[in-house]
Amino acid sequence: MTERMTSQALTVGTTMSTYLLFAFFCVGPWGSSVTADELWRPPKKKIVAVCPYIPVDPKILRENVEKFEKDIPFDGFIMRVVLPVIDNGAKKEFHGQGKSNGIRLTKEHFTDYVENLKNTNFRQLRHNFLCVNSAQFSNNWFDDQSWDRDVNNHSLVAWAAKNANFKGVVLDVEAYPFTERIFQFRPQHGHSFEETYAKARERGRQYMRAVGTEFPEIVLFTYFSLDFFYYNAPLISSSPMEMLKSDQYGLLAAFMNGMYDAIPPGAKIVDGHEMAGYAATKETDFKNVIDNYYRRSRLLVAPENLNKYVAQTSLSIATYNDAYVSFMNEYPAFAAENDHAWLFARNLRMAVEYSDEYAWTYAGGEGIWWDSSVVGNPIPEKFKLFDKLVPGMKEAYRYAKNPVQTAVDRFNKQNPPNMLENAAFAESDTVADGGESRPLDVEKSPYPHWDSWQRSSLASLPLLKGVFSLDATVGCQDTVSAKFSNVRDGCIYQKCPVAPGQLYLARAYCKVGGTAISPRFSIAWMDASKKWIFIEKNIAASFPQKENNGWKEAMLVADVPEGAAFLAVLCSSKASPAAELTPADACWFDNVGLYRIEGLGRGENHDK
Repeated sequence: MTERMTSQALTVGTTMSTYLLFAFFCVGPWGSSVTADELWRPPKKKIVAVCPYIPVDPKILRENVEKFEKDIPFDGFIMRVVLPVIDNGAKKEFHGQGKSNGIRLTKEHFTDYVENLKNTNFRQLRHNFLCVNSAQFSNNWFDDQSWDRDVNNHSLVAWAAKNANFKGVVLDVEAYPFTERIFQFRPQHGHSFEETYAKARERGRQYMRAVGTEFPEIVLFTYFSLDFFYYNAPLISSSPMEMLKSDQYGLLAAFMNGMYDAIPPGAKIVDGHEMAGYAATKETDFKNVIDNYYRRSRLLVAPENLNKYVAQTSLSIATYNDAYVSFMNEYPAFAAENDHAWLFARNLRMAVEYSDEYAWTYAGGEGIWWDSSVVGNPIPEKFKLFDKLVPGMKEAYRYAKNPVQTAVDRFNKQNPPNMLENAAFAESDTVADGGESRPLDVEKSPYPHWDSWQRSSLASLPLLKGVFSLDATVGCQDTVSAKFSNVRDGCIYQKCPVAPGQLYLARAYCKVGGTAISPRFSIAWMDASKKWIFIEKNIAASFPQKENNGWKEAMLVADVPEGAAFLAVLCSSKASPAAELTPADACWFDNVGLYRIEGLGRGENHDK
């Protein structure tokens, strides 16, 4: 049956090629109810954009915010701080991506700047950051006068961010050509590496105390920090100080430890994993980012800061838009994939999934999101709108952040057929006159086109099996459904042929009786020989939303992984082996669907 869908009642499981969109119904694995406030819930995922020609004049931004936000696919942006100032009677410019030029800022310098940002009517862009570079700092860590001035300036940028209702500040630590590469050890300043390392940590404390005083709940975003050293993993483990002594970012570890020394309880540091994110092109790459984050970064964290590092650091993964346009020589793995829109959508989706809260994207080559009329400055002709360069890139953002809603929107436009046979369980030879079917052999499915399975033992102890039957008195939209009576661990499933790169939307309705049964809706994979594969990529959802007459809906979306030839849809029932089941403990499934969604898969028309 094909009908219009909404995302109001959707739940999505997540592992690998699939996505967690809404929290489960909080029904425990053995059917016991759990209140929501007893369980930790991850924050909602956001995508933040870094791109050229974002307005740096808050007045222009305020006047053009409607055009600025029109049709953009992300949740926030990173804005370079460019501030005209009068310093000792001379006109100067404080540029967040340049040196401080000896300017010492005051809050009065930010009066109009903050007023314009605070009164900009952002509707979608709610996760915005002001950006400054570490080039502001002196590379002489022992220059108290310079460090006092420049830390003051950064603290006032944090003050401006707070008062403009921004989420925080980006501290860009990259050693661009115009910087003095402050994190590189310089013996010519007359101090040993050990002395300089200790001083750099002291400066980190000074910086965080100043910034945290102005903005105690700051989100301090870094494009990269301790993750930069992953490429030197063996040295991190064996000789970390020797490695840091010769590295151009060697003192960054000290500075970051100083920041953790003084970080306020309500603040958070985001580690942006720029290099690893840009090059990631398969799921194992994203898993390696997490593995490195948990195993290697902490090797550069002082023991006394480990708890704060774990509790107050957020993993973020970057995506480089232009790598999907023309910069393929930098990332040769991308060149092997002809469908750049699909590749971008898949990689951005994984970046969002594997990030703790914020994923971020950078565009600095040929693509832009706005034209000159929006940013208020001329834009070179070489720049083109991303959706012209890579059709479908804009929707890829929406898909990455909300795959189910994107798939549902496509479903409602395309009206695809249901790939499952007997999806409403109307076909059967077992219906008894007058209502519920007679019990059948529990090893045999009573539903044509569906297979069934039940667990017979657990930890060498036998399990009493339940009964799969057809109920001709109960249905979601008719009067027939599949009934599972006292099934402690069992399922019915149907498999359909699929191809890698295709995208599918699956849904089912369920009704529960009694108190011991916990139903599940799942997707699993088979290879060409119909053997189960990729157990780690299976996904499952509970049924969190009430529908008519107690029926609840669950929905899943998945793209087909390499090596899979069949997608299996499973309707399952679980109960504790120790539970004393009653005749009322049952669940009913109905109107199960599997739909291929066109235009979001590999090699498809992304304008469709």
